[in-house]
Amino acid sequence: MSKLFVYMLFLALIFRLVLCVWRYRAIFGNEDMFTTRSIIELHYVTVENDEAIEWQASRTCLVSNSSAHTTEVTCPAAGQFGFAVKHVLSDVTDPVRYITVSNNHACYSWYLVVSSVEKDWSRQNLELKLWILDVLHQSVGETNRTSLQPSQYSASITRVFYTRGQDPTLSEMLHNADDFKDWFSPLKFDEACSCWMFTSNSQSSMAMHHQLAVKISGSLFGLYDCFVDDTVVMLTMPKFPLPAAGADDPDVFIAAVATPIAIRDACDENVAAIVGTDSFLLTQDNFRTVTKVRIPEQALGSRSILSAAFSSNHVALLTDDALYMCGDEGNSCLSAEGLPATGLLGVKGRDWCFMGLSSGGMNKMFAVWNASSVFINNPDNFGTFVELDLPTDLLPGIPAIVHHVAFGASDHLIGAMVSPASDVSQVLLLEFNMQDVSWTATELQIQNHEQPDDFRAGLMYLLAGVPTYLYWSPFTMFMQTTRVAGGASDDMLLYSTTLSQEAIQQVAATHGDYLIQLDNNKALFGKMGLQSTVQIELGYLSDSKVALVYDAMGAPYALTATDGTVDVRKLPLRNEIESTLYPERKCQYIHFDHNVTSLLYHLDLGETLLLWASVVYKATYAQSVRILSHGSTCLVCEPTTTSLQGGHNILAQNTTFLFHLDGKYMENTSYGDWSSNSTGIVSFELRPELFDVDCPSPVQVVAQISVGCHPSRHIRVYRADGNGTCERLYNYTISARHLLDEKEDVVEEYDWDALGCPHMAHIKEKYVPVLHMYDGDVFVKQVHADFVMWEERRRSDYAYSATMGDVGCLREAQTWAAMMAAAPPSTNLSATWSTQNYRSCFSWAAGEFNGSQLYEVLNSSAASSIVWAQNMSTIHVFNVRVVDHDYSFCQLETRFGVRIYGATEPQDLTTLAVAVGVFLLALTVGLGFTYYYYRRLFLNECKAL
Repeated sequence: MSKLFVYMLFLALIFRLVLCVWRYRAIFGNEDMFTTRSIIELHYVTVENDEAIEWQASRTCLVSNSSAHTTEVTCPAAGQFGFAVKHVLSDVTDPVRYITVSNNHACYSWYLVVSSVEKDWSRQNLELKLWILDVLHQSVGETNRTSLQPSQYSASITRVFYTRGQDPTLSEMLHNADDFKDWFSPLKFDEACSCWMFTSNSQSSMAMHHQLAVKISGSLFGLYDCFVDDTVVMLTMPKFPLPAAGADDPDVFIAAVATPIAIRDACDENVAAIVGTDSFLLTQDNFRTVTKVRIPEQALGSRSILSAAFSSNHVALLTDDALYMCGDEGNSCLSAEGLPATGLLGVKGRDWCFMGLSSGGMNKMFAVWNASSVFINNPDNFGTFVELDLPTDLLPGIPAIVHHVAFGASDHLIGAMVSPASDVSQVLLLEFNMQDVSWTATELQIQNHEQPDDFRAGLMYLLAGVPTYLYWSPFTMFMQTTRVAGGASDDMLLYSTTLSQEAIQQVAATHGDYLIQLDNNKALFGKMGLQSTVQIELGYLSDSKVALVYDAMGAPYALTATDGTVDVRKLPLRNEIESTLYPERKCQYIHFDHNVTSLLYHLDLGETLLLWASVVYKATYAQSVRILSHGSTCLVCEPTTTSLQGGHNILAQNTTFLFHLDGKYMENTSYGDWSSNSTGIVSFELRPELFDVDCPSPVQVVAQISVGCHPSRHIRVYRADGNGTCERLYNYTISARHLLDEKEDVVEEYDWDALGCPHMAHIKEKYVPVLHMYDGDVFVKQVHADFVMWEERRRSDYAYSATMGDVGCLREAQTWAAMMAAAPPSTNLSATWSTQNYRSCFSWAAGEFNGSQLYEVLNSSAASSIVWAQNMSTIHVFNVRVVDHDYSFCQLETRFGVRIYGATEPQDLTTLAVAVGVFLLALTVGLGFTYYYYRRLFLNECKAL
């Protein structure tokens, strides 16, 4: 055998080893969890379809056809089993990979479908159907998640479980911010359908109208040693009404990317775009279906798409000559204004949906950049962009070279990776705070050793309790995280190579996890806060065009897009990690749990938030629960209780954390400044103290606390008669003597639509309205705080029942007359007295005051009340406003009407006066007649004598 032949055979073997790639999946059921009931498909990927191979498997597992490129295998016992591919021609066996098979008794799962739905979940009836599914006996429709009725086998299993007392419950998951505790009512079993049914008539406003993660839980009993596993289902609705391209529709654009790019919508994670090498594709149902989209020709023409990004209501398409914004309100795309005509390099939306008080504007933002400038759009005018002036004091040598731009995860930051013109090898991170309108600069560890025009860098902020971000060049990647003590930062080197064929191609991230995809289709997996990573196999040839993306449930997907179609494959990530680490186990805990049920909590004055976390671990580790946070300095977090339980070398530590505000308003400070400095967003993260790359994801939970006014918080005047019923009131009359500058009675229109039936108040009873606080339509509590009232027409026919001395004032209390006198002449009455200038009379101050003055501040104690000054029925329209500084950050104010009843109406005395007059006249006439009659009679008698 010649040396040349041996050398060529060696090269062929090396080439074959490089091309040897195989992957696996569960034909039915969970792709990331294989059980003894699973049928596992093994697929060998090669450019030579006729290559002879032989599957090598552990004896416990049964391979249906060991020589087929695609075959099936079952493992009737639990354990970790090795698999490898043997090349028959060369008699070379590839390295062993391991598949973990568990003996899981949760054989059944829940199938949930929306059988009746319109455009907007929050404004119509939702009809849902629920039944039990056996993945080994499911119909084609159940496999594709398109069935609206259970199959015959599923119906039979469901009926058996129902007769045994199965009672499922629905609850919303962490992926939405709103609380839906009362949204799901009890399910009712329908005999005809053999399924549970649920109809919602909820009018609650959903934060995300296009997705809802629902967790289905059932009773803990089984059938034939099998149980129904808790199941999480993502219910989705289309967000963008862009038309799908038909088979015969000509393309009005082409993609201009070398490898496909996957971009996920941060606020509606079931929506994602795939900019393929020849098409633009969109999924709106969490990758269940992917559609080729045709952008309207009048908008784009035949331009090439370079990249895309999402806001809360638009998708931005960066073409070779402009940026186009396509909205969710219809079939339209608009060209952005304020951007350069050429040279745009990238467009970026938020990687994480911003949940704070100003979430609406922040989630509508895009960032666009060229080689020397950064542009952001105006949230109120989404299609108009303005240039950010880079700081000359922090960046000597303008113009700078801009490499990449990204938005902060949970704040108002926007970061730009730049190199100063004076030193192109240096890379800086410039961060612009859109609230403070200030810049900061941080020198990054990577260096620009390549040509500036070809230097490909990336930046991504991670959702964390403390500021954390990834930044990378093609051959180097770092993670920077802020330490709690001192605020200093650590740079962790995650990846470094000198091999040109292993450059970083793409980075995908979800809650706490990230994937680094290299351009030879190798991948590294890591967790936030850890420097170590683990290599996983994607199962694609090195020259395959693959994109990685996480879905709405945090599961990783590999996408290959060709000829206007996309192949979607869920990665068995958990198994790949265990295979790479086999037989080592690094995770320092067994189970991590918590009661964080929302991504966003609201905390107002006087309120507290109590959360707990628990970690179960082996006694060989010293484990605990750790909290990391940053944001408003006025919010205090205290670990209140920590309990330790254990047995059989297993320990469980439970820790409770109490969040509350520190400090109260002081009169010598500006209320506006105090309120502004005390409110804001606080991000926090709960996690085990020790964890590693193979711990079950997520190893931490990250959420935000919005310190300030709840967006839907308001007050209502309580009415004992419920909503109240009365005849519609159109107007009422006010006597001129009770109005200023009025000489005649005034007929006032009654705002029925806003006020409804007026509240009833007896004229002889003291009156204090009872105020209730609401978040939306949810009752929170009764208001026990100081408030003021004013009549809209400034009437004088009511007063206050108590004086300043009666209520025990320590100094002169504020009154409407004093507040009006101190205000500018043109000041509206409603702007005269508020939380901004309220001062309690119960704090001592030097000086004497007249305690006989009326006390015009009200509260639930009724120390002072409204008394009605006239003896007649009438209508009042009042405004009420809470003015107590330490009660709420909200401006709590409302309007209501009051009808005064019980007055003694004046009677008409004309008839009585006439009658009395007639009577007196008749009496006078009678007496006069009698007098003259008897006088005459007396005189006649005298004459006769």
